[in-house]
Order: sequence, then C-alpha cells, then structure tokens
Amino acid sequence: MARNIIYRGLATLTQQFKAIQYTSEGAVSISYPTLIAAPSTLKQSIEEAFGSHPKSLGIIIIRDLPVSYAFQRERLLKLAYKFANLDKSTQEKYTDPGSNYSIIAPVDFEHILKGSYYANPIIDVPTVSENEGKAYPEYYGENIWPAPDQKGIEGFRDAFKDLGRSELSQHEFYDTVKARLLHYFPPPRDVNDPSQEETVDNWCGFHLDHSMLTGLCSVSFQAGFMVLG
Repeated sequence: MARNIIYRGLATLTQQFKAIQYTSEGAVSISYPTLIAAPSTLKQSIEEAFGSHPKSLGIIIIRDLPVSYAFQRERLLKLAYKFANLDKSTQEKYTDPGSNYSIIAPVDFEHILKGSYYANPIIDVPTVSENEGKAYPEYYGENIWPAPDQKGIEGFRDAFKDLGRSELSQHEFYDTVKARLLHYFPPPRDVNDPSQEETVDNWCGFHLDHSMLTGLCSVSFQAGFMVLG
C-alpha cells in the first residue's frame, strides 16, 4: 500500500511538470498538444523562457503543431501577397484612418516598405463601452473585412480568422486580441547604396509591440517578397 502511494505520488509530480526541452539554438520548446491539454505542466518551461534570469531569451518555440496549421498558414500568407498586389483604390476601401490605420495600414505610404492588416481574429466587435472604444480605437475598433467575393482574395476573412484562432486558442481576453498580417516589399531598385536603405525603411527597426505576448508564424517568401503572419 505504501509503495503504491509513493508510486502514485511520483507519477503525479511527473505529470505536474514536464522536463524543459530546448531547440538546437537554445530556445525553450514546448509541445502544442501539451499546451492545449495540460498547460499547467509547462510552468517551468514558461518561466525558463520568459523569466528575469540571464538565460531567459524571451521567446518560446511551439512544436508538434496540428496538420491543419500548415494549410492555414499557407492559405493566408498567399492571400496576403495577393492583397498587397490589389490596385490602390481597392485597398483603400479597407483602410481606417480613425484607428490610426490600425485596422489596415495602406501598403504605399511614402518610405514604408511593409503593409499591415490588423484585425481581431476571435470577435468582430469588442464588447467594451462606447467611451472606451472611442478612447482606444487602435485596440477596440470593429474589424473591417474585404467583401467575400472580392476578386483575387476570396476567403480572406475566413483564412485570417482560422490562422489567428489557432495561434490564440489559449487567450482569454478576446477584446484585446489583435492579429497583424505583414507583407514586406523589396527596397526600390534605384537604391544601390545599403546606407541609403535606412532612409527609406529598415523593414523592422527597434519598436514596442502592442501587447505583452506576440505569437509569430514562420515567414513565407513568395516571388521575392516576404510575408509574415
């Protein structure tokens, strides 16, 4: 009886905390099925990744993703490339200056080499007060989606939501969720001096993100352009 109790106790401790695993580069790695089914067992891994100690890199790699994730990622990033190549008048239908272009930022701002499409993939209309929505339109603005039959990007809304929900399935504060679809353009052909590229755009310099945690899917290169979800 005592031996059985001890054995069960050890088994429980094993279930409570999964051994920390690392990638070959030294980043903490966790399994997606474990994250969904038993997130409490990953406490030590999360502390190792995001703690305040010198070994903390501030990133965590999620492995063992479901088969559907690869399809969702490819579908949306291909649509992002197509959206970025729509004519300007079509793109402008889905912009929102009132939210400081945090619903969608036009891709042709002067000296900017990336286009951004922001939306909340969980809910279309955040459940906040009218005053709060007006005070923080960047976070609480209603989603703006292309028409379902918009030629060239049919299914954009569903593709955006499917991938976003896969990455944010464990998020509990849906009103504050914001997904950003990025499309990076190559530097102008007339810029031959690398030092001049900085004056045009450095693609992604030092900046502050909107939230405490950011989930990234891997980049996709399409016809010489870079797309990042």
